[in-house]
Amino acid sequence: MYVHSNPTNSDSTPRACPASGLCHEIGEFLAEGRTIVEWSNQRVPRCPKLATGSLGGSLRLSFSEAEGAGLIQCTFSRRLFLPSSKRVVFSMWSDSLPEGWHWSSLWYSYIRCPTCPGIRKYEESCPACGKPMPAPQQRTILLPDGKPQSVAEVYAGGEGGYEDYAYLDIIEQEWKRDVSSGPDFSAIAASHRPSQRAVLAIVFWAYFEARIERLLRSAMRDLPERVTADLLQRYGSIGARLDRLYRLLFSCTYWNDLETLGFGKIAELLKRLQEQRNQFAHGRPEALDDTLIHDLVESLKDEHESWIAVFNLRAATVAPLAPP
Repeated sequence: MYVHSNPTNSDSTPRACPASGLCHEIGEFLAEGRTIVEWSNQRVPRCPKLATGSLGGSLRLSFSEAEGAGLIQCTFSRRLFLPSSKRVVFSMWSDSLPEGWHWSSLWYSYIRCPTCPGIRKYEESCPACGKPMPAPQQRTILLPDGKPQSVAEVYAGGEGGYEDYAYLDIIEQEWKRDVSSGPDFSAIAASHRPSQRAVLAIVFWAYFEARIERLLRSAMRDLPERVTADLLQRYGSIGARLDRLYRLLFSCTYWNDLETLGFGKIAELLKRLQEQRNQFAHGRPEALDDTLIHDLVESLKDEHESWIAVFNLRAATVAPLAPP
């Protein structure tokens, strides 16, 4: 989030926004279902049109009687001009995507390295083996009628399969969904209601578990299949795989690797998501709250890159079993 002292419109014309204007823009955002990034701890003057409490979705407002000012917490995707004559510009990784690109484009440009099992970008050296791409070569194939045809080389995508695209597109669809079109959990006591986008965290965790199994299977690819199958069955829960099985293979945990590679914040977020997801499943649905959902979406690109970094560290080379 960037704060500039001289508020301007998109046409660079200075603009002031009284409290009533703020009310109008809040209603406009909610009507459009535009909930992209969090805007928090911004003070606004008291206005009879703004009351303490929920303003819809994950938008809340609280007033300080002593200061006569308000503290607003909400999610917006566009600029909002505050009465304090400051402009707040919201920025998230998806804002830089070309028009028409979906969140599954996180996998665009990633391929499997032709010289090792690593995941790389075509135009860069492989982070796993350090080698540049081999010089492109033409291949000759035979068409069904028996005629030879010269074709350029193609490379397998870095993702494991179509499900990666499906998971990311489902997460995007859920984030952009108008929450009024889904359940409001009004039958549940207010103190126990989950986020109206709670399913996003559940879908993401399924995607995360699938990628962890893919990483482990690749790391154990030189072991007999029956040994790999037995280890995955013995350490069947995601918690056991991230900790005990990971220690058995690499003498550390998945969280340790993330921290070593510079993704400590992602490690903390994933541990928090794991804990709150477990709370959700064991009688505390409110654990999957709006703050968790926002933090997950905001970090989606970094988490994607962190998994690739760990994959290249551990799964692109043979992983010998650590001694007992």
